[in-house]
Amino acid sequence: VLDGLKQQKNILFAFLAASYEDKLIFLSSRKNFTGIDCSKILKEICLACGGKGGGQPDIARGGAKAAAMFETGLKKASEAVKKLLE
Repeated sequence: VLDGLKQQKNILFAFLAASYEDKLIFLSSRKNFTGIDCSKILKEICLACGGKGGGQPDIARGGAKAAAMFETGLKKASEAVKKLLE
């Protein structure tokens, strides 16, 4: 899914979130020419949800054990992306 999103001309950064069996799963990816650090963003989101995550600057993954924190994760993701766009 992330690879397909990255192929789109107008998408520079992708963030996916899912809840599965009372766990949260987060994925982020970016095109190589952007200055976005996916690992840094994902760590912030996962910490806000009581989880952990990381990876490389161009792709990262993480999660948390409490699906109840899904809205918190989405809010933190939104804040992180808005900060990047400033």
